[in-house]
Amino acid sequence: MSAAGVHTDKARARTNNGVISVVPPIPPIPPITPEYGAIAIADNGTVGKAWNHRTRAQAEIDALTMCGHPSCQVISSFTQCGAVAYDGSTFHGGVGGTRHTAKNDAMARLGGGRIITSACN
Repeated sequence: MSAAGVHTDKARARTNNGVISVVPPIPPIPPITPEYGAIAIADNGTVGKAWNHRTRAQAEIDALTMCGHPSCQVISSFTQCGAVAYDGSTFHGGVGGTRHTAKNDAMARLGGGRIITSACN
């Protein structure tokens, strides 16, 4: 092998002015897996929220369980942030990259009202 370095399966040794340093191999970067969240609301206003789940289905089941009322429905499912707006008669969900954008999305989709709740992963 050359004086520039010695290669092994586990590390790379380099010479720099006569000093040998060992540089461990860089581990592969795992693929980014999205995390899912959901917000469920009952007709009486009871809220259930879930976040940081591996699947959308798991997040929705957990939100419904946390809501705990027979009339609970998932209003917003998200990978970043979700929010729910209410105008006195209708709930509507929104999503976004931040809590602020999720709230704005919910308000825009409903056409007014007020924000009831929000959550982010």
